[in-house]
This record gives sequence, structure tokens and C-alpha cells, in this order.
Amino acid sequence: LLESKSPHFLILTLHPWSAYSILSHRNAILTNRI
Repeated sequence: LLESKSPHFLILTLHPWSAYSILSHRNAILTNRI
């Protein structure tokens, strides 16, 4: 469990802005589809 969660956790902790950009990008794609 720790091994599977560690990479994602590191990404969120080291680059929170990247996660935010990914979420915003996904939202943009969803809005474009609609």
C-alpha cells in the first residue's frame, strides 16, 4: 500500500502545482466536450 501510494504522494507534495494544472486541464477537456 505504501509503495503504491508513495509515488503519487511524492508528486502531490513536491509538485502540487502540477496536480492543479492536470485537474484544470481535465476540467477544460470536459468543458470542451460539452
